[in-house]
Amino acid sequence: TTMVSSSAASDVYKRQLPWCRKRRIPLIFDAVEWYDPSSIAAGLISPYQWNIELAMRFLAPRADGIIAISSFLQEHFDREGCLTVRVPPTLDTKAVEPNLDGGGGGRLVISYTGNPARKDLFDDYLESVLRLDSRGRNIRLVAAGVSEERLMAFPAMRKRRLSSPPGCVETKGVVSHSEAVALVRHADFSVLTRPPARNTQAGFPTKAVESLAVGTPIILNTTSDLGEYIHDGREGIICGDHRLGSLMDAMERALTLDPEQKRSMRIAARRRAEESFDYRNFSEVLGSFIEKTRN
Repeated sequence: TTMVSSSAASDVYKRQLPWCRKRRIPLIFDAVEWYDPSSIAAGLISPYQWNIELAMRFLAPRADGIIAISSFLQEHFDREGCLTVRVPPTLDTKAVEPNLDGGGGGRLVISYTGNPARKDLFDDYLESVLRLDSRGRNIRLVAAGVSEERLMAFPAMRKRRLSSPPGCVETKGVVSHSEAVALVRHADFSVLTRPPARNTQAGFPTKAVESLAVGTPIILNTTSDLGEYIHDGREGIICGDHRLGSLMDAMERALTLDPEQKRSMRIAARRRAEESFDYRNFSEVLGSFIEKTRN
């Protein structure tokens, strides 16, 4: 059996498919994303966009099987008559040390890790924390993956004419993956709000799985399949939608939680990671799926 990812160029796929057919080797397509024109700088005129559409609509359905990261992608390939299995991002929870006791002490610490692109509404994270801080709320946003120069270029900072990050916002810059995980581990919540679009529905954010694994609940809106795994008041706090007002309401709710409530959410977050995202839970399912592609 051989596999090709949805991030691979379609010309590679076109070479692999005939090669596998000639040798009677099953070809499995690993579908992990599907960008839409609005998420790519050149939009519909981008060769990359046409490459993606060719792969997802015409080439991938010719594979012997599809591993879909989300129900959105699974349903797409089911409609095409493909043999499909859904597997979300997985990890080894036994290798991840959780923090089940607490986060940032007296101040509510919100963590963000990653490279803010069009998917993550990072400016809203800044705006929410800055507004709440100005109202006397004891809250702080700590980010990794964002340089200070880039941080200060976001509209929330520019319109306040700030020359350096205020006390309620800190950026660690670009750090290693282990350092980013440690930052999330010691926060009270991570944050992940995204606009509803094809790319946010088709993918599945790995950072959400990593946050749950270290025992840190998430403030989020339910794009992709996140609503299946994260429930309001248990593994996280659910925003009504992706807009700024909903995010601020969610952060206000987080500020009202007492230490025991936060600890209970941390335990629930870790349990969710163990039950839903540990790779061991999918070994039998994937083994059976691969056997079906061979037959």
